Amino acid sequence: MSIDVLVIVNNSELSEETLNTAWQAAQSIFKNYGIEVYVIPYYNPRSLRTVVVVNNVEYIINRRLSVREFIDLIL
Repeated sequence: MSIDVLVIVNNSELSEETLNTAWQAAQSIFKNYGIEVYVIPYYNPRSLRTVVVVNNVEYIINRRLSVREFIDLIL
């Protein structure tokens, strides 16, 4: 089983932190649950928001998420 996580990155600090947190959460999920999580960064400088798409469900990120919150979002 695998989960795709698309992180739409713009030029904001929040999007860079979200991408880093997504990678940390993916590593933790694989280590603890054995589920492969593929984090796919997509650079879009025109995007005004930080968006995370998990298996075709879109989440708009307005604040920095902790690794635990991101794991809950993915699972």
